[in-house]
Amino acid sequence: MSVHSAILACTLIVLAAQNQPTFRASTRLVEVSVVVHDRNGRPVADLTRADFELLEDGQPQSIEIFSMQDERQPAGSPLRPANRNAVLTGDITPADVSNWRDGQGTSVTVILIDRINSKDIDQAFVRKQVIAFLEQAGATDRVALYLLESSRIRVLHDFTTETASLLRSLARYHARSNGDPDGARAVGPATGDADLDAFLADSRLTLQARANRERAQVTAAGLETLGQHLSGIQGRKNLIWVTSAFPLVSRDELGFMTTSNAEATRMMRMLSDQNVAVYPVDDRGIPAYWVFDPAATTPLVGQATPAAPSTFAATAANGDVMQLIADATGGRAYATNDIARAIRRALDDSRVTYTLGYYAAQVRADQTFHRIHINVKRAGLDVRHRAGYFAATAPPSLALMTTARSPLDATGLRVSARITGEGRQRSAAIRLEPGALVLTKSGDGWEGALDILIAQSNPGGEYSKIFENRLNLRFSDEQRDQVIQEGVSLTRSIALQAGSHQMHVVLRDVTTGATGSLRIPLR
Repeated sequence: MSVHSAILACTLIVLAAQNQPTFRASTRLVEVSVVVHDRNGRPVADLTRADFELLEDGQPQSIEIFSMQDERQPAGSPLRPANRNAVLTGDITPADVSNWRDGQGTSVTVILIDRINSKDIDQAFVRKQVIAFLEQAGATDRVALYLLESSRIRVLHDFTTETASLLRSLARYHARSNGDPDGARAVGPATGDADLDAFLADSRLTLQARANRERAQVTAAGLETLGQHLSGIQGRKNLIWVTSAFPLVSRDELGFMTTSNAEATRMMRMLSDQNVAVYPVDDRGIPAYWVFDPAATTPLVGQATPAAPSTFAATAANGDVMQLIADATGGRAYATNDIARAIRRALDDSRVTYTLGYYAAQVRADQTFHRIHINVKRAGLDVRHRAGYFAATAPPSLALMTTARSPLDATGLRVSARITGEGRQRSAAIRLEPGALVLTKSGDGWEGALDILIAQSNPGGEYSKIFENRLNLRFSDEQRDQVIQEGVSLTRSIALQAGSHQMHVVLRDVTTGATGSLRIPLR
């Protein structure tokens, strides 16, 4: 396929996605998920649009979108995970692979068990607590079980209301060490050689600093991929993050205090933008932590204390950041020995949710945080929602290859694809569903941009890029109207490497950062 034809095909896809009546050129639609409870913690379900007052940076805003979702009654159809061969909308056929869900509800919950920032003994305790919760789960609880690991997000079970299926999946999970390099076995008595002791202490500081940075980076990236995965689900999404804490504060190789502010900020922006409310649950219970690893070898009497505390102590010192993440996204942080009850409360927290939408006053990104505050004109109510949004020049996004490597499909754009052909020569037909991308009016035309990545992988986990490009697009009104009526797909010929077993497709709207991805098995 020539570059010119590829650009033309992608052009048509972009234009087909514009049949979206709520879109306004040069404005930003901000949606806020709100939960309201009375003094006894019960959800309030009888509020109207007139009961709410919404402010951005202290200025009242007109509420253009208003809806209420009540999840206390069984849904008409269960939420099913993205079917790898699903029949969805339009002329998609059973042979097409899609990242979209059918029959989805308006409220879902992910239980994320953290293997990176938690000890194996705490993970074992958490497993028992999650089992206790699931044994009491209700018929309307739509839950997914994921693990946060050093290399990826592992899916134990995607969204379902079937408790027995979740329990069977959890039976495959066993706690394990996260490979903390400064744990008990790395700390021992001094050697008696001052120079050697100093060298070992410096080496340990270097290992700790590197481990802290890597944990912060991997944790942030993992939660961002979760945000992408949940982005296509309408309404409030609950993320129950069972962890010790996010390693915000640590020390560098020279022993100076350092922070992972950039990673934490990017992660919170991504989750907040996708209306994901984070509920951090401290898996250490109460008391929260030891200053040093309690299993570590105790220094001999008369010898110096190890040069630096365990990275788990550094993690524990960051406990306050979990409250900040909860506040920023509209969730709630829990520190309790009854983790099963904390999970139950987090699910019940959003049985009734309100969605409020307004068009932000600023036309251009001003690189500042805009604080949102919502009042309810009724006394004695607890109102929670995300803290605001950051009007960035570019929306927060992951590298396309990082998205391709994720076992979780990004759902911000509805994408489907079909692979045809035999052997190493294949043809990929990729379709972007209408109502996905944003074009803005510019003069006598329409402009937008689309990032595209096609990659392949083998069973050993090796990935290689087949095609990647950014298409900057401009179209006339006539072209736009024509494609809205007809709709088209991008088709590209592909030469596979020997041993490839999956193809990965990632599309991203450059304007909004909305991303859609697919993993397509090759036969």
